[in-house]
Amino acid sequence: MVKYYGGGMKISPMAEIDDGFFVLCVIKEIPKIKLLVLFPSVFKGEHKKYNKYVRFYKAKNINIKTKDNLYLNVDGEIYETNKVVTFKIYNKKISLIA
Repeated sequence: MVKYYGGGMKISPMAEIDDGFFVLCVIKEIPKIKLLVLFPSVFKGEHKKYNKYVRFYKAKNINIKTKDNLYLNVDGEIYETNKVVTFKIYNKKISLIA
């Protein structure tokens, strides 16, 4: 996984691109005033210290189930999908010739 997203935000500071795991950052419901304090810390990856609101999970497979349809941002494209989404990491490699 990539540590940076959305113009330099360090969403998952402990993510490694080659370790074979997703790092999922989940932010629980948070008061708006706390969000104003927390948000700038995301650029340095320091939001993990707000562990009352921010949790990280590491996994090879992630299943997301929601009550409503959800929107995914996949490589800059927005997709609407049904109420269940599964992400998996496969142990296959792509050979590139440059």
